[in-house]
Amino acid sequence: MTERELLIAAQHPFIVQMHAAFQSEACLHFVLDYVPGGDLQGRLIAEGALDLERCRLYTVEVSLALGFLHDRQGAIYRDLKPDNVLIDGAGHVLLADFGLSKVAETSSTFCGTAEYMAPEVIKSLPHDKTIDWWGVGVLLYELLFGSSPFAHDNHLVVQRNILKQPIAVDEACDADASALMLALLVRDPAARLGAGASGTADVLAAPFFGALDVDTVIARGYTPAWVPPADGVATRESQEFDEDGVKLEPIPLDEGELDGEEGSAECADFDDFAFTPRGAS
Repeated sequence: MTERELLIAAQHPFIVQMHAAFQSEACLHFVLDYVPGGDLQGRLIAEGALDLERCRLYTVEVSLALGFLHDRQGAIYRDLKPDNVLIDGAGHVLLADFGLSKVAETSSTFCGTAEYMAPEVIKSLPHDKTIDWWGVGVLLYELLFGSSPFAHDNHLVVQRNILKQPIAVDEACDADASALMLALLVRDPAARLGAGASGTADVLAAPFFGALDVDTVIARGYTPAWVPPADGVATRESQEFDEDGVKLEPIPLDEGELDGEEGSAECADFDDFAFTPRGAS
């Protein structure tokens, strides 16, 4: 239910909007924005490393979305990765998939996607919103260089890389971009950029974002360099999305899973799941 509650309350220009929620006999459903530009993972696959200005705008928009979750909703996102950052019809990003999010100041749950986990999560230590800022650092690295700084086929090696591998930065990389990335990828969460009560403001004050006016960003006043084709809905349909992902079917509950007293109790947890905005018919 956390995902539903966060989506209802998350009225933000860089967070996907929920228009309704309902349930069928064995599935829960969200009605969300149609976002024709696919996700950042798709752009990285199609283009490789992105140009500096796109990296700057995408990163500040994601940072504003995370800051809203932290400061206004008291939530930790916990699963930042290119696959969860969608691109809308105007070319701006929308944070999506709140299935791992948690409304709490701290958590001890081991969760997330291997290459984007913060060191303290891997160590099963209590963690807070700073794990999301670590995720921004990994995301920025991937946008700038086209690959994750910790990638490996073996997930145990990925974890070791996150815990110990020095962050390699190309000398040709923009100095302000490198400085922000390295400040976010500090392994000590207390020393990481974004720690503390003024975390969001501290991140937004980074020199890398100095060329952008935050109020203009929030108003979606900057025109992104890449915008999905205007005929996307009419003729391209889901072309910007991963083909396998588009074909995924919902996973229904096993037959009989909701039978009996235990099943009835679980169903009762979702009695108030349905949601329709006020004024909608």
